[in-house]
Amino acid sequence: MIKLNRWEWGALALAIGVRIGAHASLLATRHAQTVLVDAHTYWTQAAALAAGKNPFADGFYQPPGYPMILGQIRAVFGDALMAPRVLQQLCGLLTMVLLMRLGRSMAQRPWAGALAGLLFALYGPVLMFELDLLTPAIVSLVVVATVTLIRVATPLSMGVAVALSAIAAAVHPSMLLLALGVVAVAGVRGAGVKAALIGLCLGLLPMTSANVERYGQWQVGSNNAGINFYIGNNPDWKTTTFTRAGLRFRKLALEAEPHKRDSFARNDYWRSRALSGIAAAPHEWLGAMATRLHWSVNNVEIPRNEDHRCRTEAGAMAWMGWSPVRFGWVFPLALIGLLGMPRGHERRSWGLVWLALHAPLVLFIVSDRYRLASWPVVCLLAPLGAVQLRLWWASSEWRRMAPWGALALIPFAPLDGRTDVDPAWCDHTAGNLAVAAGDLEAAESLYLRAIAADPGDWSARRWLAASMMKKREYPAALEQVEWVLAEFPDSFPMLKMEASLHERMGNYRAAAESMERAYRVPGERTSTGMQVLRLWRKAGDEQRVERLLRDDPALSRRWAQKRRP
Repeated sequence: MIKLNRWEWGALALAIGVRIGAHASLLATRHAQTVLVDAHTYWTQAAALAAGKNPFADGFYQPPGYPMILGQIRAVFGDALMAPRVLQQLCGLLTMVLLMRLGRSMAQRPWAGALAGLLFALYGPVLMFELDLLTPAIVSLVVVATVTLIRVATPLSMGVAVALSAIAAAVHPSMLLLALGVVAVAGVRGAGVKAALIGLCLGLLPMTSANVERYGQWQVGSNNAGINFYIGNNPDWKTTTFTRAGLRFRKLALEAEPHKRDSFARNDYWRSRALSGIAAAPHEWLGAMATRLHWSVNNVEIPRNEDHRCRTEAGAMAWMGWSPVRFGWVFPLALIGLLGMPRGHERRSWGLVWLALHAPLVLFIVSDRYRLASWPVVCLLAPLGAVQLRLWWASSEWRRMAPWGALALIPFAPLDGRTDVDPAWCDHTAGNLAVAAGDLEAAESLYLRAIAADPGDWSARRWLAASMMKKREYPAALEQVEWVLAEFPDSFPMLKMEASLHERMGNYRAAAESMERAYRVPGERTSTGMQVLRLWRKAGDEQRVERLLRDDPALSRRWAQKRRP
């Protein structure tokens, strides 16, 4: 049983109160009923799993562990979003309790555990991601459980620590680097290496065997590491790093020719493309790595699609932006705590674990979801840094303190403007939520504002056109569609929307031409071909119908089956 002192009970009570308030505030917003971007994908996959269906027909593009967990929650509690959110908040509180126990033990101060716990529990992204259907709440718990096992320092505990983190790679790929880091810790300690290697093999077995049995591929993980690596490691990485979900990401993804490559081949394509770019200009790549290293320890959060700054800008969740806890000022404190440890295997062990968790921020993408994997370790080391600073202050060792003062300023150095909060994205997201709530007037207003701030937001134009189409504002909607198609001529969903708009306006020939362009976009398009045939018939052009049937045997068979009495 974990015993808490009065400092820690107070900290836990505060964390519980903040979480109750956070959940209540969420319920007063449109986020309560709608999940977006990756959270939507995970929840949809969970629904398929709960219904006994397979959402991973083309391979594990993203790690399947989290959708599987959500699927079990959905099977037990139904499709209400409250259950996974509350369970993730409980994961956060359990993580905090374990952190407090570890922090007090490591710093040997009664207040140290409470400080570690509060730093973790009051960090804005932690609060937000516990309420979103995303992986950080579970990942943080795995990280703290892993470092707890490492502290036990027996061969069995090391083996279990590696196995746990390796299994968790099915939830988030960064856990694979943690597993390798723990193997390195076993090597540094000179004990438990065999157990760690056995744990690594056992932990990787489920994903590897699933890839072999289902897809005939010897692969230990999922298939999105390649494109994520490319996004953060290419000559135009500052642009691709901030690519939002939607049409721009889809245009990038189409460069891998998904109609010719399965998800495994696409993974190889992106990785090879990134490595080729690195080999061609290694100096530019090193510069990008240095920039990402600076970004990764800054005092500003850098999300890609989920931005808690948007959610806390105004409204019911605005109070959640009050927390003074920031990665930037806690990071130097944690670094002082690490380097202030006596030289030996313990300091090297903590350094290896922290490096393994921080590495994805530098190697791949600087984003809050990656950053939160390392946050529990930063929170554990920060009280040690506070103790070290107090000792230096008491002994007036100014010369030793001066370099750390300079280090503390690094996270506050000016950043690229791209890292600033993006009002256009905030309006775009709010527009999506308005569409989901059926408030088309608000959606149209928000999308127009987003486009005014960022005319190149193709996805905002897409959803603006969709909301206008629902309101039967067909010419205005068509204007938005044509703007996007001028930039992205092969956008399948936009071509289909253009065809639908022309048909509703009675322009059947134009509708057929747009639908035929969509049909020509590479991929399995027999269903789209059927719509093309219907529209050409509606336009009275039987010759185009006959030509399409002659050129596409699969479409011809489908057409014949439909017309069979």
